[in-house]
Amino acid sequence: MSKASLCVEAKTPEQQLVKEWIKKWKGKIRYLSPNEGCGCCVDLYHVDAPSEVLHELPAQVFCFSEWSNWSPTTR
Repeated sequence: MSKASLCVEAKTPEQQLVKEWIKKWKGKIRYLSPNEGCGCCVDLYHVDAPSEVLHELPAQVFCFSEWSNWSPTTR
């Protein structure tokens, strides 16, 4: 499993994309944090999921954190 942090601005196509991705891969995601962003401006999640699942997301939704050990540059 790979740990990644996801950060998207609210009311953007990327926010909707991440929400749909979470629904689609719910059974494969080992860990999904509660939304650690404020929700009105930004959504921030920490996930533990297989690399092939993370590869489905565009690079711009990833952010670096102490949690993350995965980078979209490993594509």
